[in-house]
Amino acid sequence: MSKKKIKIKDREVRIIEKDGMDFICITDIAKAGKQGKGRAADFIRNYLKNPTNLQFLFIWEKLNNKNFKVDPAVHFRFKVTENNFTLSVSQWVNETDANGLIVEKGKYGGTYAHEDIAYHFANWFDVEFYVYFIMKFREMAQLKDKSAQFYLNKIFDSTLEANQLAKFLVDGQTILEEE
Repeated sequence: MSKKKIKIKDREVRIIEKDGMDFICITDIAKAGKQGKGRAADFIRNYLKNPTNLQFLFIWEKLNNKNFKVDPAVHFRFKVTENNFTLSVSQWVNETDANGLIVEKGKYGGTYAHEDIAYHFANWFDVEFYVYFIMKFREMAQLKDKSAQFYLNKIFDSTLEANQLAKFLVDGQTILEEE
């Protein structure tokens, strides 16, 4: 998994790539959004305790994960209405085979979410940070498009040059054969 960092509102947010998809560290979003007010893990746990958010995760997994176990997820959706219910990201992932969330353990670990889920989390968590988040990702997408266009133009130019060289060589051979 490759790792990179982006700056949003002067705070770093880590991104990892897994299976060609970006996963954004929602632990970093929780730390950045509230400027250290509360523990990031508690905010993420509260996100999972919200019935609407759990519904979002349920639908996202059903649409994007053919191995998603619906029965345990339905059980969690039923239990979420109880006051003493708690659900960790690890529990959600392990019991439902969810692939939209990743937990990295250790000193530099955190909870990573597929970009769709990270957008949803940021919107739920801190609307102002969410707006900056959208702006940053739009800017990154534009840079990626420009970069891709640049390389496509380079490939096109190189192909054109190669075709012109091949034509010159073929035309040159034809002239030599005629003499």
